[in-house]
Amino acid sequence: MNVLVAGATGAIGRPLISALVSARHNVFGMTSSKLGLQTLKEDGAEGLLASALDAKAVDAAIKRARPEVVIDELTSLPKATALSNCGLGIGRVWSWVHVEDAAAATVAALECLAGVYNVVDDDPSVMSVWLPAFAASVGAPEPQHISEREAIEQAGPDAVYYATQLRGASNAKARRDLAFAPRRLEWVARTKPASRA
Repeated sequence: MNVLVAGATGAIGRPLISALVSARHNVFGMTSSKLGLQTLKEDGAEGLLASALDAKAVDAAIKRARPEVVIDELTSLPKATALSNCGLGIGRVWSWVHVEDAAAATVAALECLAGVYNVVDDDPSVMSVWLPAFAASVGAPEPQHISEREAIEQAGPDAVYYATQLRGASNAKARRDLAFAPRRLEWVARTKPASRA
């Protein structure tokens, strides 16, 4: 299958490129740098030089690749550009997943019926649990505790919403249809008891 990955040389794109190449897909990776072209070649994909913000360049990349599937893994975008997030609903819970697990699930999804698959962990965490655990895992200081009002003044209402109103999403469909089996996140495993099976 011809697959075009936008954001192919980023932290998410590279493991996905490797997984797609391993699954023997014909992989094209869009990158905005000549170094990215070399990286994609070394990873077994054909590189296409195009900025995601240049409509003509993206059109040319699509015409060259003739993809059956386009996968968007763009993360390094200007601040003024909107970037979607997978947080859902209300409840102050966030879901995480290993990048390699997400890449494997994405490749598996190419062989399944079209649909929405939540590729997230089995143990969604409230911010008061995951943020201190993550900070400790990277050697950062304990996060500050501030009031909601202070947070709105410092970071704005969107940041407060994401910090206090999101909840985890079910991965049951991905587990069933994609054989998705996420590994437990090491930085969470050190601070929380094991999740239910």
